[in-house]
Amino acid sequence: MSIYSYKLPSLQRSPRVWKDENNLYARTSRWYQFLNLCSYARTVHISKTNRRIVTHVRKFWMFTKSTEIPFDDVDFVDRDHWDVTGSVGFTADGLGALDVTEVWYVRIFTKKSPIPISLFRFIGAGSRMTGWFGVILGGDSIVDFEGFQDSKSENYAKLVAEYTGATYKG
Repeated sequence: MSIYSYKLPSLQRSPRVWKDENNLYARTSRWYQFLNLCSYARTVHISKTNRRIVTHVRKFWMFTKSTEIPFDDVDFVDRDHWDVTGSVGFTADGLGALDVTEVWYVRIFTKKSPIPISLFRFIGAGSRMTGWFGVILGGDSIVDFEGFQDSKSENYAKLVAEYTGATYKG
């Protein structure tokens, strides 16, 4: 964040998440589907009754892929974080990012493979603390806005862990 930071829900792209007693669902938001002309959609269904995680991915309107992961194969739930630099300028630490887009991946690790399986990603505007130095010399704005992608991804990861009975390593 520059000097001040405010959170706005419109500055993130997150899946729609809903649940009932035995099922947890997440789906690509309708807004994002509209923006990509409905050429991509992902749905994740976690069922306590069937003890499975089922993902459906549709690409280019007709190519679909489904994957099932039994709860017994899930080792733990994790989140991964990436920053994509939006603008660069001078900060108190030298040349650095003034603004970033944050990408949070909610993923699971299975007992059979060390490679994580990404369930969903949460993307949104992030903020950087540059202080007055970054504002005056670096060209950063006094007020920075950010989305709720961090807290939304953490809530979803905790729900995935709760429904699957796996450990959450946040």
